[in-house]
Amino acid sequence: MIDSLFAALLLAGGRSRRMGCDKALLDWRGQPLWRAQLAKLRELKPARLMVSCREEQQLGIDGDVEWLFDPAGDELGPMGAIVRALTIVRMPLLVLAVDMPWITVDFLEEIGRSSDGSETGFFVRTAYGPEPMAAVYTPCMLDVMESAIKKGRLSMQESVLTCASSGLARMRQGKAEESRFFQNMNTPAEWTQEKGRSV
Repeated sequence: MIDSLFAALLLAGGRSRRMGCDKALLDWRGQPLWRAQLAKLRELKPARLMVSCREEQQLGIDGDVEWLFDPAGDELGPMGAIVRALTIVRMPLLVLAVDMPWITVDFLEEIGRSSDGSETGFFVRTAYGPEPMAAVYTPCMLDVMESAIKKGRLSMQESVLTCASSGLARMRQGKAEESRFFQNMNTPAEWTQEKGRSV
C-alpha cells in the first residue's frame, strides 16, 4: 500500500477502432479487462478510485468507483481525461490504461512509492520515451497540460517531457524486465498474441 494520500484513475474510454470492439470489455482470464485492471488499482487502497470512460459504454457499477464520463463529442483522449480527474481530486493521481494487462500490482505500488510525498509527477522512461499510461500525475502539472490542450497539442509524452524539463515531473529509467508491463494491444492479432503468452 502507498503511504501518502492519492487517487487512482483507470483510462477505459478509448474508441478501440483498430481492435474493432471495445477493449475494455475483452475477456481477460475470465473477466472483462477493465475489471481486471480496476482490481489492481483497488488493491493499492487509493483515497479515490475513478474510471474514465464514455457514458454509452455502460461498463457496470461498483460501489467504491467514481465514474468520470467523457463529454459528448470529446476528442481530447487521455489528456482530457487526466486533466478532468486532476482538477477534481487535487492530489497525486496514479493513472493506468485499460489495455496494459501485464502490469502488476507490485509495479504500480513501486511507481506510487517513488512519488510518495512529492508534489511532482513520476514516470518511467523506456526506449520509446516516458510512459504516460502507467504513471503518477500531480496538480502542479495541470497548467502545462491545459496549455497543451488549448494549443491542440495532445501528445502525452510531449507534455510529460515539458513538465520534466520544468521540474514538475521526475523520471527513472525503466528496467529491461519491465518492458512487458507497458505492452498494449491495439488489434485482434496483438490481443491473440498477448493472451497466448505465459505469465
